[in-house]
Amino acid sequence: MSNTLPLQTTARASLPSATRHGLGWTFAAAALLTGCQQIPQPPTYTTPALTAQPPRIEAGQSVRLSWDAPLGTSLRMSGLTATPPGAVLVRPAQTTTYTLSGPAPSGAPITASVTVEVLPDDEPLARLRIAEPATGASIAADFLGLAHDAGQAQQLMGDPATGPVNASYRKLLRKLQNYGSGPLSIRMDSSSGGGPATPAMLRPLVQLARDLPTRFILGVSPDAPARRLYADLPAGTFTLETARGANDCPAVEQLAHAAPPQGSRRCTAGPGAGLGFESALGTAHMLMDYAQWGVAGVNLRSDLWNTEGTLQAVEPQYYGMLFFAQFAGAQGQWLQTQLESGARIKAWAVRDARNQTVRVAVINQEPSTQGTVAVQLPAGLRQAVVTRLTTSDPLRLAGQTFDGSRDGRPLGTAYGEILEADSNGQLLLAMGANSAALLTLTPSAP
Repeated sequence: MSNTLPLQTTARASLPSATRHGLGWTFAAAALLTGCQQIPQPPTYTTPALTAQPPRIEAGQSVRLSWDAPLGTSLRMSGLTATPPGAVLVRPAQTTTYTLSGPAPSGAPITASVTVEVLPDDEPLARLRIAEPATGASIAADFLGLAHDAGQAQQLMGDPATGPVNASYRKLLRKLQNYGSGPLSIRMDSSSGGGPATPAMLRPLVQLARDLPTRFILGVSPDAPARRLYADLPAGTFTLETARGANDCPAVEQLAHAAPPQGSRRCTAGPGAGLGFESALGTAHMLMDYAQWGVAGVNLRSDLWNTEGTLQAVEPQYYGMLFFAQFAGAQGQWLQTQLESGARIKAWAVRDARNQTVRVAVINQEPSTQGTVAVQLPAGLRQAVVTRLTTSDPLRLAGQTFDGSRDGRPLGTAYGEILEADSNGQLLLAMGANSAALLTLTPSAP
């Protein structure tokens, strides 16, 4: 008989293999979550924080609308042709509610609104009526021009024989040409006043004529080698006008007493033209008056840009030229205007024969007076897009500035304000002190 006790075993239920593995993963995940902090989820973006500063203004003052929006959000502000990112300046003439809307990053629609209260004027600064039909002459396609001396022209344009051409200068010229749909005119006079124009003097001009539609007026006769440089260019690209000072523009203040020019006469305007020649508003005003007087074109004598190979600054006159170019469009035909005002306000109007668009330019020369202009629109026109030229630092046209540009491209998003006329065809235009506004009126589709 054996003294060995029998081995006792405890019965255990056996778990399936899959279950054992599942429990293992469960315990591991629990341990991981216990030792780690859970990552917070980003908040859901529902409504942009839209504010107006100041929320209450007098007619003619501006308001800054600003909002927050996450990266990738596409929002649109009511009453504007385009929406800059994050903020925009507006100048409502009456109490207006602005609405910002668009899709959130998730795709859900979002919206926010803010109301700007405008204290009305007792009386508008001016009342303007635009008369029909168009009976005046058309503005020439090549009305705008510049005047440089030879040394200045070489530096601004760049001599292809000694270095690269000035790309910034060309971009600025092209921007002017895009509105007028015609060539620019550039006058070149001798730096010293003596001797013929040499190939070195004409090479920058010839290269520019090959790059852009440009016509040149030479105030100094070229020698034979210089003539050969442009012999293959179209006739009329280079013309001679060597009588220095013979075609200087009269002072703008004298136009009311000066006989209208005969034929296709161009004139050259310098500091003696008056009207604050070196300011943006003065340049725009001067060009409007000369064009309405009947001159075929104006060559503006000015160093609009620096005289180095790279752009340093765009002078105020360029803003005035660009404002005029947008107003004139493609050979706009003059309309009669009736303006009633005790303030220093002027207005001009043209109609584009191609699409019947009417453009109205209003300049408020008052240095400290703001308010509204009541504009009676021609029949069939009910909506205007307003492009503003503001003279505060920095200068801006349509919300864009050239300050800080190094390549001739404007900085910022171009936009205009959309105004609606009332049932009588009248709209209120807010005007800041020392500012200009361009109204573009497009007929509605039938």
